[in-house]
Amino acid sequence: MAFNLRGLTNFITEIRQCQNKESEIRRCANELAKIRKKFNKNLSGYDSKKYLWKLMFMQFLGYQIDFGHSEAFKLLNSKKFSEKYTGYMFTSNDC
Repeated sequence: MAFNLRGLTNFITEIRQCQNKESEIRRCANELAKIRKKFNKNLSGYDSKKYLWKLMFMQFLGYQIDFGHSEAFKLLNSKKFSEKYTGYMFTSNDC
């Protein structure tokens, strides 16, 4: 399944280009703060999907993710398969 999520691709590229762990931690902390602010607003399904995939990626890197569940549950009710799939992946991923 191919998702065209440019923001996610750019984020992963930026993380991979970090020179050391400190710069990775700083970049992830900035992104977490940005996502937390965005989740307080009414987001489109595409944006919710993009931010949830970023959260899952950061969790795979070992960062503690303690928010985003309500956005995932909203996506579970979507009519679009890619959004529903993202919601299921996030909730089953034990984020």
